[in-house]
Amino acid sequence: MPFLILFLVSWAAFWKFGDLRQWRRLLPAVLLSMVMSLTSDSVTDHYPLWTYHDTTGWMPYLAIRLIDDFGVYPVTAYLFLQYMPSPNRQVRYFMTWTLAVILLETLFVFQGWMVHKDWWSIACSYIADWLIFFLLYRFTVLFNKSGSPEEPSQSNSASNIVEVLKKHGIEIDFLAESETAEVFLLQMQPGTQISAHTHSGREISVLLQGQVEVSVGAERKVYRSGQSLIIQGQVVHSAINIDSREPALVLSILLSSGLRQKLGNHTADQLLLSTEPLRL
Repeated sequence: MPFLILFLVSWAAFWKFGDLRQWRRLLPAVLLSMVMSLTSDSVTDHYPLWTYHDTTGWMPYLAIRLIDDFGVYPVTAYLFLQYMPSPNRQVRYFMTWTLAVILLETLFVFQGWMVHKDWWSIACSYIADWLIFFLLYRFTVLFNKSGSPEEPSQSNSASNIVEVLKKHGIEIDFLAESETAEVFLLQMQPGTQISAHTHSGREISVLLQGQVEVSVGAERKVYRSGQSLIIQGQVVHSAINIDSREPALVLSILLSSGLRQKLGNHTADQLLLSTEPLRL
């Protein structure tokens, strides 16, 4: 029964907190987590380092494993990656998640629902949790980059960053740049997302093509071709192209300078994966 409760709680948490707009970016890592779970099931069939037990006798052993493989693992992977913060806060973030997972396992061991065997222990599980979360994070980063080993994704060069964004469906063409304002054309492929960010100055945008869902502060609204919006300086905003067929085309006037250089001050990982608002 506790395994079924954990399964239901996991999917309830996903229903409540999961951001389905990010499914294309996170699905590969979610599938990897399921593969790792199924693999550990196969390994422990031959080397039983741990076993699960439903003390009520109501749930068969195979059902317990499948509930874990298709419930806890994929949901945990999705939510963990969805809320990944900026690099300078990731150590604390990893510690929070691994601590939560190991406390849950400790409870299961204490109640007799999970039994460690041979040399396996809580300490081994804690190390494994760190490794699993790290692999999921790095897999997401690498999967969302070009497969070319020569891709300059780690470079802080502004031109290189613009090229990397283009490979991920976000194309920025700077039409005019001055000390007080910049004009640029933004093209977003279907399903692509602009991460949360702020500008020091006001931004005036007109949607020339497609439909985009824009979040400004706590408000979220869908804009369609021909509509415009004004975003005040220092206000956190993000956008996603919700059209499944055509790219979104946005003409923007930014009443501040240095956007190209500010993009270059961030890595591709930060621009594409961070859930913390970036200052651009």
